[in-house]
Amino acid sequence: MIKPNELFEYYRADEVAECWEGVPEHLYLTIWNDIVPAQEADPEQQLGEIPECGVAALVNYWHLLSESDQELLNGLAEKRDY
Repeated sequence: MIKPNELFEYYRADEVAECWEGVPEHLYLTIWNDIVPAQEADPEQQLGEIPECGVAALVNYWHLLSESDQELLNGLAEKRDY
């Protein structure tokens, strides 16, 4: 497993899929078909009206991604890292 960029401690998977540039279709579908349902099934990760740091963060579901998708996401995060 590849260590996730620290940005994924703050961003939810759906935010990454919908708002980040450069997310390929296969990864978009993986996020919506695998990770978002896992978030919804976890009562500790339920989203409120206002996003909270760490709640439903992509880092909590990093293990569900393939290493190639992890690399791809880290590359996208590095482009966003200010």
